[in-house]
Amino acid sequence: MAPTRPNKETDRMGWNRSWEQELSRIFASRRLISVYKGMPQQNLQFIRQSSTHLQDDFNSQTREICTLQRDLVKAVVPAFAHEGFEDKWRALTQKRREELVLEGLYVTSCAGPDMEDRRRWCPEMTVETLAGNNDKDLIQLLKLLLPKDQIKNDLTAPIHLPNAEFEKMMEIDPNDHGLRRLVDMYRLQRMYFITMTLWGTFNAFNGVREQVRTVKVSRRITKEDKDVWRAAEQVLGKSEVKEIRRSQERAQVTICWNCKRDEESLGKQGRELKACGKCKAIGRITRYCSRDCQLADWKYGFPVPHKSICGKRGYDDNEGTPQPDQVTPSSSSGSEDADDAEIDTGIPAPEPSFKRSPALLHQISFHTEPDSFVDYVFVRPYPQDDHGVSLGLDDDKMKFLIMRRRAMKTGDEAAVATMYKMLLPYAEKLAFGATKLKAQLKNEYGVDVDTIKNPELSPVTAAEKQIGLTLMMKGLMMRDNYSGPKIHK
Repeated sequence: MAPTRPNKETDRMGWNRSWEQELSRIFASRRLISVYKGMPQQNLQFIRQSSTHLQDDFNSQTREICTLQRDLVKAVVPAFAHEGFEDKWRALTQKRREELVLEGLYVTSCAGPDMEDRRRWCPEMTVETLAGNNDKDLIQLLKLLLPKDQIKNDLTAPIHLPNAEFEKMMEIDPNDHGLRRLVDMYRLQRMYFITMTLWGTFNAFNGVREQVRTVKVSRRITKEDKDVWRAAEQVLGKSEVKEIRRSQERAQVTICWNCKRDEESLGKQGRELKACGKCKAIGRITRYCSRDCQLADWKYGFPVPHKSICGKRGYDDNEGTPQPDQVTPSSSSGSEDADDAEIDTGIPAPEPSFKRSPALLHQISFHTEPDSFVDYVFVRPYPQDDHGVSLGLDDDKMKFLIMRRRAMKTGDEAAVATMYKMLLPYAEKLAFGATKLKAQLKNEYGVDVDTIKNPELSPVTAAEKQIGLTLMMKGLMMRDNYSGPKIHK
């Protein structure tokens, strides 16, 4: 039975102290053994049988956390890159940082009926650790969520932050597929809590508090669910279990599985959600607000197209959810896919030895927008407008694109210095100036162009010429068809 804690509404510090004491007990080094070791076989068998019903929950939470992590990255990249977030955070007193972290933990724990309980899988989620200056503080954890290549509009899998203590507690026989499903769910719940806490703390720093509600489980109550509730009643009592179930209903919202619009807002428009008939027959409730949404999910649904699970029950007995090495997105794909992606976006995959900075990720985000054709963007502080420039043929546009490619791929110092010389006339024309341009390039690539007196460029290869020519022609065609705000040429 969970310990009785101080009320987080009236005694937030006492509530957090209780949690940190429990985490200290759970993850004490002398006790780091698998929670399943020595468990009675009867209990293990019950867990295995119950885990077969986790697929719908796992799919739903996978979607939620991918959306959450995508939006968090889009918010923190410009904050790191051009708003001085890291320096401003470090400049706060330890006490103030701890207050903001505590707010993040509190908001997260209020986000859903079981969200607070997920903290038990997160030994690094303590106020002192997150507010400190260490390898697991707020800044470092946020940076670990940043992509290696570019900001994406959609994540194909959650980003997991491994923790050796948690993995030790979750050790199981790899062939025990029933327990593996449950461990995979705990791993996902752990990352959900961490991501929410980072979001909540970042929002608190910016003076924002968002109301968050979790998505209602998309299935009917089954016999196995009822067995679990009856077992809980034996421990907690009927009245407490009844109140828990009521609080769950209040804290969750029903949505269209495809577009994510909720039942309440649709109702105000005179629309209602309808469930898939085949899935409803087996106890899974998958709702859609329109025929278009149903068709979209049927073909392209995430994390799995609906056509592959429609009317089918749970997991196969010998299957589990993806393992950590599968759910952590890889840094790059195959060479052919990478080449296609580069032609499509103009952005090369980075070499493994080159870590793209938040400022460079922010610069790249301008070039991956639909119909973008600018060659570089001068970034100004809010609320001033940024300025994109498209080099002309007279300015050796292809050479610039080749230099930009080298810089984005490896951080090539000579390429960055050459970019500076080619961009300087535009920076001066736009009253951006040499000083700001030097600072921006250093922020993006870590290169101080003043120290590169005589840059020695390696010869341009045939492959570079081909890519540069392709990107140049594509950009010029898009520029000629452009009818939006003025772009400096």
